Amino acid sequence: MWEMTGGSAVVNQTEQQQKVSESDPFYGKVFQLEPDRQAYTGIMLLGSSKESNVGTDFSMMMNDKATDDYDIHKWSFKYAGKDDTGSYYQIVPAEGNLEVAIGLMSGQKMQEKGELALVTSDPSDSTQLWRLTKYDDWTGISYKIIPKDNQRLSLGVLDDKSNQERYDPIIADGLPYSELWKFIEAPSMDGKIYAFESVGYQDASILPYGVYGGANRSLLRVLPYRAGKNYTWWKFEWVRTEKGTPYYKIISAYKSDALFDWRPSDDHVLEGALNGYNPYDGDLWAIRANNDGTVCIISYADKTKALQWQQLEDDPYVTLGLTKLGTPTNDQKWKLTEVDPNYDPLDGKVFYISPKHTGTDKVIDLESYSVSNGTKMVLYDKREHESQRWRFECVGTATKEGETVRTYCIHSVYAKGKTLDIPGGTTSNGTRSQLWDSGSISNNSNKWIVQDAGSGYYFIIPYNDSTKYLGIAGGSKNNNAAVELWDSSGDNRRWKLTETMEPTTSSSKVPSS
Repeated sequence: MWEMTGGSAVVNQTEQQQKVSESDPFYGKVFQLEPDRQAYTGIMLLGSSKESNVGTDFSMMMNDKATDDYDIHKWSFKYAGKDDTGSYYQIVPAEGNLEVAIGLMSGQKMQEKGELALVTSDPSDSTQLWRLTKYDDWTGISYKIIPKDNQRLSLGVLDDKSNQERYDPIIADGLPYSELWKFIEAPSMDGKIYAFESVGYQDASILPYGVYGGANRSLLRVLPYRAGKNYTWWKFEWVRTEKGTPYYKIISAYKSDALFDWRPSDDHVLEGALNGYNPYDGDLWAIRANNDGTVCIISYADKTKALQWQQLEDDPYVTLGLTKLGTPTNDQKWKLTEVDPNYDPLDGKVFYISPKHTGTDKVIDLESYSVSNGTKMVLYDKREHESQRWRFECVGTATKEGETVRTYCIHSVYAKGKTLDIPGGTTSNGTRSQLWDSGSISNNSNKWIVQDAGSGYYFIIPYNDSTKYLGIAGGSKNNNAAVELWDSSGDNRRWKLTETMEPTTSSSKVPSS
């Protein structure tokens, strides 16, 4: 803390440094670092996240040719302070919360030439602090990366002629080792998750074959799209940018070791292995925007071709291939919807619950509007009464058909402190749902799995038996039809949740018949 003489104002040094860092041009940004010389086109600075390699292992190579040993290729400049010469930084991995930074290898000194390593982060260690000098010429903006306390030296490249895929980063005094560096900023799609939806094949999305137990190098499938299913989600992992175009690996959010992969000898785009090596760079893809809000997925291995869904005569499934891209056709067009895997569309919200087979004119209601324990649930005409409103509270997760799904307590808005329940936790066919005090249940009988059923509908499944579904007895559309459990999933067991409001004051008035 700094105390200002002659007054009571006290300035927190950490807060002041935070304000300075936030105004810094590098604050919050992620970069790849590439030498500016033409001889090193496509080469970038890489590091290792393995704890056993910290302090020893550091390299430069083509990122897509790197192994797990060199999995760090995105860097941030962490503001460390400012003096009369200017600001200085630590250069740290942008991902993984790793407590390491670029510094001198153990035993090295800031002399004419020194080897670098990833070292344990220490902002007080001047050998891991760096200044940046900006250069702007016809090739664009570049930077020289200079040790804080020795401005004769700069970060450069040791060119080992015996290995043209690996180079060593060093600090050195002057050419041929000294380098200018391009800071390639991460594109906005990097690290985000998207759901694909085909334009030409209605309501269809791309799924890894691993959903069905297939091995790597199996075919990717195009199947009817089910919103919210994590096996239709794909993460875009930025690998490099060439001539202003970012290229990504497209990795399954459901099966994290699977990605889009293509080789010239294949007829199809396959499910490749994340850590596999494709000599044709067939696991890299660019995104080209169309004028109608759709995109085309372009192969790095053949930039004239785009991803297309295909129905082949000898294959009963719709698969993916590459075809020449001229004017995009609907089978080459895709809609990308960004997905927040942490977003919960139900938690804390109030809904009317309607079965698909009746439409939204019928909803789950309390029999005779009773608020007593044991009151049965029934189907009834929607009257917008509080007895027909239900608040969903997320209480955890469960596994259903290999998918992680959220679990909920479903609270009655009308009967305060009571929830949708199964008597005694019994889950046999025909068991009717009831109302019960939420605080007196110890057997999970008031917990429910809410699973996406596609097209805006949900399954409501008892936590104690994921083979059963909440539904309307016999598919009846009549008032007072029972709301029960059964082991089938027809339209009378698919539910539309229509959001409504929870009244600020509760009414005990029973609606007239």
